[in-house]
Formats: sequence, C-alpha cells, structure tokens
Amino acid sequence: MTRKTPANRAIGGTISTLAFAGCGLWLLAEAAGSPPLKAVMLGLCAASCLAAALRTPIARAHALWRGRSEDRNDAGSARDPS
Repeated sequence: MTRKTPANRAIGGTISTLAFAGCGLWLLAEAAGSPPLKAVMLGLCAASCLAAALRTPIARAHALWRGRSEDRNDAGSARDPS
C-alpha cells in the first residue's frame, strides 16, 4: 500500500473539481434545450455538481462564518460559557 503525499492529494482534488465542474456545465447546457420537467431535474443535478466543484471555497466560507458567529457576544450565540 502506498502513502499519499500532499501533492498526490492536491492533484486528485483538482481532477475531481474539474470533473464536477465539467459535468455541471454540461448538464446546464442539456437543461437549456429540454422539456420543462426534464430541465428542472437536469438543473438540480447541475447545481449539485457545481456545488461539489466549489466544495472547498464553500467549506472555507462556512468555517469563517461559523467562527464569526461564535465570536459574537449576543444571547443567540453558540458560545460555551465556560
């Protein structure tokens, strides 16, 4: 069994991101010329693929947002009082 180096992980992440983005764009193009029900279904699939392609920026934005929401000093904050 071989160990994955950070470079191998980065290449794999790039390949999967490009695959998800390409599939999402292709599905959007197919949805544009389809009957309404099929277009909606293809649009949902395209949105899912494009969200998967943007998973890293989405995760970073969520972590940043969550960090800011925990830093607030209001009653609705999810901070641990200890």
